Amino acid sequence: MFKKTITHFILACVCCYSFSQTALATPAQPASVQELIRLSNAEQLVKEAVKNYAPYFQKHSEQVIKDYTGHQTLTEQDQVAAQKISKIFVNTVEVFLQQAKPIEIIQNIYTKQLSEEEVQAYIRFLKSPEGQSINKKMPIILQQTVQQINQATEKLTQDKKFQQQMTQQIADVLKPLPKKAPSK
Repeated sequence: MFKKTITHFILACVCCYSFSQTALATPAQPASVQELIRLSNAEQLVKEAVKNYAPYFQKHSEQVIKDYTGHQTLTEQDQVAAQKISKIFVNTVEVFLQQAKPIEIIQNIYTKQLSEEEVQAYIRFLKSPEGQSINKKMPIILQQTVQQINQATEKLTQDKKFQQQMTQQIADVLKPLPKKAPSK
């Protein structure tokens, strides 16, 4: 009986605590979220992310040219074409981002996921010397992250065993499907 009473008491305390946390949380205010986005340099981080993919786009463009021309070493004309294709990739991503409106997306996510109290705490942090220091380092952290992920991905995709496994897995999936009749 005593054990049951304590269990009910603990359960009631947990429920009350959870309810009080939910009830006390004020919805994030649009002006506060906008200040948070401004202080976190979200727009700059999005632009940096696109810029960080430029080397990847260049390498991919060069590979497209090599596959198309059969050249192992790019000629001057090939290099110009690869740069143009790379620019097309970058421009396409920029257009997609403009249409996707990432800042609005971030704003909506912050508004839904964070309370006003959490937004204010984050703003205080970003205004602190430590927050400003970390915030200034974020583009570098993101750039290095992208570079290292790209290097690891490139290394993996160039691995012959990995390529064979992927090819076999894809072949296994395609095997039961009807093949297109050869064109005459």
